[in-house]
Amino acid sequence: GARLGVARFLASGWEEPVGRAFDEALKTLLGAGALLVEVEDDIPLDEISRDEFAVLLCELKANLRSYLAEAAPGVQVRSLADVIAFNEREADRELRFFGQELFESAEASEEDLDSESYQQARANARRLAAEAGIDRLVARHGLDALVAPTICPAITIDIVNGDRI
Repeated sequence: GARLGVARFLASGWEEPVGRAFDEALKTLLGAGALLVEVEDDIPLDEISRDEFAVLLCELKANLRSYLAEAAPGVQVRSLADVIAFNEREADRELRFFGQELFESAEASEEDLDSESYQQARANARRLAAEAGIDRLVARHGLDALVAPTICPAITIDIVNGDRI
């Protein structure tokens, strides 16, 4: 059977129902002939997240601009700045429950897809997550794949109390 790395460290702090469901899934995998290998590692998740967030902001701005450039003629917004301005004009409807901090952060970013800092953040996130992360774990333990639960079940958006992850 497949040699699977059980990467619980990738989802520490999950809710109890997720842990129970994950344990049941592991039993099913064992029953199907998989060999389960508990793996621990020091993948720098905080550093990966920091770089991924910088990449997200840059790519959101650039890719939304590209998408909107090809939108139907009736679409009046053509950039992230236009979307932000539209949301502000229509705040009672569009911003009633949620802000647009992510949009504003992306718009405020001076980075673009050709900038050196974007290229470095993207390369670093990929290196840490792949070669120095998952690929290294797979090679070190001779695994066919890694398995891990997500952090929690899909959340319900709570417009009164905010998201609870």
